[in-house]
Amino acid sequence: MSTPEPAQAPTLAERIKAAPVTFAILVINLAWFLWAQKQGSTTHVDILLRYGAVEAVHVWSGEYWRLASHMFLHIGWIHLLWNAYAGFSVCANVERAIGPRSFLITYLVSGIAGGCATVITYYEATSAGASGAMFGMIGALLALKRRELGNFKDFFQDPGTRSTLGSAGVWLLIGTQVNFNNRAHIGGLVAGALAAWAITSPRRRVLGPIVALGFVSLLVASIKPGWTPRGRERTELRSWGARYLFGLHEITPNRARGERFAHKACDAGDEDACNDLKYEERP
Repeated sequence: MSTPEPAQAPTLAERIKAAPVTFAILVINLAWFLWAQKQGSTTHVDILLRYGAVEAVHVWSGEYWRLASHMFLHIGWIHLLWNAYAGFSVCANVERAIGPRSFLITYLVSGIAGGCATVITYYEATSAGASGAMFGMIGALLALKRRELGNFKDFFQDPGTRSTLGSAGVWLLIGTQVNFNNRAHIGGLVAGALAAWAITSPRRRVLGPIVALGFVSLLVASIKPGWTPRGRERTELRSWGARYLFGLHEITPNRARGERFAHKACDAGDEDACNDLKYEERP
């Protein structure tokens, strides 16, 4: 009786062929990080904001693109390498399960939803990273496993499900202690699960538009059309305006953005912002 030969590990080319979008995202993340890092440290708020990080006041002031761009930028080498290491296999598994096109849609929806959750709940920090999208892939795997098993009893009794839920819970718990952006994690997790569930459903022609409508509603809520800053939000807007106008707190001066922020705060009744504009206009 002959002994079967051990299966050979797939080559790099075979892995890329099996999950091409995952590899493309990995390359984009690395390239974007290196470009930003070349201009300065990606642990510095100024560099992060210049290259796409998400921050509530900036988004509400019209920089809506940050809801998407933040997921391709990372805060330092450790953040980048950890997300690449921890997220690669999860992303590749989802892509192989639902196909490149559906995977890309689910990934982008998850990452953007993480940005929306960050802004809607007014996370008072500048945030970047693919973690929201990565948690979305965890949500997608859970949705796929639930569909495969057919009911919640078998789903929660499944060892793989328990392991995945346990790992996600541990990271969320750690996030409460070390200032991870759990808002993005939870938003991405939920969005990824819903997107994968709708995409793989036999009733996707019905569920797809419902999930899409929910996603659009989330976008609208996060960008606050016609936003008029009040209270703490107005103070924060004026503060950012001053930083860009005068280069405060090591922020690179950006006159156009600074004037836009200051004008909006001034129009909302912030006298300090009005004074900043008058001072900036002095010869």
